[in-house]
Amino acid sequence: MGLGKTLMMIASIVAMLGAADTHAFPQGSQRNPDLPLGGPIPVKSTLVLVPSLLLVDTWMKQLEQHVRLGTLIVCKYHRQQRRLDASSPLPYDVVVSTYATVASDHNRGGGMLSRFRWYRLILDEAHVIRNWSTKQFNAVNSLSTNIRWCMTGTPIQNTIDDLGSLIKFLRVPQFSDTLVFRKRISGIKKIGQSHAKLNLANLRLLLLSICLRRKQSVISLPGVTEVKHKVQFSEREKFAHTAILIACKKSAMASANQPNEKESAKATLQGILRMRMFCNVGFEIAGGRVGEMSEPDQVLSLLQQSGDAKCYSCAADIHDLSENATISHCYSGVPKVCDHPTFSRFSTDTVLTTSSF
Repeated sequence: MGLGKTLMMIASIVAMLGAADTHAFPQGSQRNPDLPLGGPIPVKSTLVLVPSLLLVDTWMKQLEQHVRLGTLIVCKYHRQQRRLDASSPLPYDVVVSTYATVASDHNRGGGMLSRFRWYRLILDEAHVIRNWSTKQFNAVNSLSTNIRWCMTGTPIQNTIDDLGSLIKFLRVPQFSDTLVFRKRISGIKKIGQSHAKLNLANLRLLLLSICLRRKQSVISLPGVTEVKHKVQFSEREKFAHTAILIACKKSAMASANQPNEKESAKATLQGILRMRMFCNVGFEIAGGRVGEMSEPDQVLSLLQQSGDAKCYSCAADIHDLSENATISHCYSGVPKVCDHPTFSRFSTDTVLTTSSF
């Protein structure tokens, strides 16, 4: 949100390089004797997790921009670049990856990232793990690390339990226990209780103890200059925009006749999201089709952020793409044998599929 959270973390990484080396080799050349043999290997690296590939690149640029050349050795751990050598000390000061990568590796038995005890683990946009019952939260929470940081401008998105997930990840004494957090903070005494009395006094004390806030008053932000510019579509863009608009209207009209009000509202929100995808993200969506020029990673990232990255056939969450993933449209339904080759937001919408489909 432009208040310097990323810069603070970068400064912390650079300031603690010596301590990071000591974490990996307390005697200068030997493994930490306090850690059991066969357990995670202590390394000097800081692991940074972000929601999407776009933010991976943003972190790489920020590190390059703010740190003197040669100070840090940085590694991008994503897709084809998922290579780390556990047989020798990691040379990297910073490793940047995505939540989806960690979840995917975890589902396959842990993956390379789980083999190390990181000096520092930073969660950017940490509210992504706000649901502690998901596989993604469990995967991230299982990573071994010496120091844990959560970076977010919105720690509470829907309910106070969103904050509880971050508390659980941070290993805050007592309150990392779900039952204790709900009893002392959120006020929920029984599972399924609809009316809870939030304990604001305890919540304030907790946040004062663990939270570093950066307000707008801390930095000098320039005044807001609002410029309105009406963009004119090309003929091709206008055709695609009209096709989406018609499809959204049909979906909204069909759902309006449904007795379930939630389903009706959901269709409207999905329509708005599709229009935003076209206007803001720049995907070529026409008649429910994403153009072949779209990046699969970008499509997956958008679907993950909207909670719609699910397999058509078995409804399993899709966390990453195979290296040969391409974008196409499903005209004949879904495969009978599910190997997760396709996923989409709607049964008649865009899908991502491997070349074998």
